[in-house]
Amino acid sequence: MAVAAKDANIITMCGCKNCQGITFLTGLDGRGIVSITAQEDGTFIYLYTDGTTYTSPDLTGPQGPPGNSEIDIIGEDDIVVTEAVIGGIQTFTVSRPKEFSYDDVALSTDISIDPGFVSLQYFSPVGYSGLSYTNTSVVAKTYKVHASYEHSVGLFAGNRPSFASWVDAALVKTVAMVNTVEYESLGQLNISGFLFYGPNASDIIGTGTPTHELFDNQGSSVEFRFTAVQTPLRGSFFKFLTLNPNETVTLMFRAKSPTNIGQPAASLLNKAQIMVEEL
Repeated sequence: MAVAAKDANIITMCGCKNCQGITFLTGLDGRGIVSITAQEDGTFIYLYTDGTTYTSPDLTGPQGPPGNSEIDIIGEDDIVVTEAVIGGIQTFTVSRPKEFSYDDVALSTDISIDPGFVSLQYFSPVGYSGLSYTNTSVVAKTYKVHASYEHSVGLFAGNRPSFASWVDAALVKTVAMVNTVEYESLGQLNISGFLFYGPNASDIIGTGTPTHELFDNQGSSVEFRFTAVQTPLRGSFFKFLTLNPNETVTLMFRAKSPTNIGQPAASLLNKAQIMVEEL
């Protein structure tokens, strides 16, 4: 076969049965692409290896059909999902807010005569049983627990060589119906003492008419007795506490049994509050 030569770069082959032993001329190297940059107007800029560039026409396609705008993202347990449009982009934020609880009671009651009262044992008096918090999640959590309470002691009179009781408070953790004191605040008691010559609260030596001295000339015995006053006393405290699932912390109270049988100790609980905040 013969190939006619059209220019100097074409080899003329005559009568060859195969191409073995034939050397072809090598062409010049072409241009390579270094980078392609997309522009906001829909065009693309091509940078070639020889330093030249090429800008394409706008390659933006036609508007597509609208998509499904209803996206349901639901958080389980205590997960919260919030939706917002930021810079024209619909965004979703997934978070779990920290737990917070607050309860308070304002009720003046003598806990020493409460049906659940047992001397020096913590319990929840009638009207104060709601001062508690339970971890209802499935994981252990640590909380900062704040508590405060106000108590006072009753004024008593008569021939009583004793004084009124006080009120203690404690944070008690309950696990499987077993109570454990985690922190306690001991109450206070304000008392004063006087010399009495008779059975009445006003029979104080040094007062009244006539004025009595330390010795009694009326045939009455002289004795020293205590008198309590209703001065509000306040206590506040906090505790870092870890609660496992279904464990509860409760603000409880206690008092001492009356010294004289049948006579109330007048352990007055006036108000209390508890605040629980997850760390």
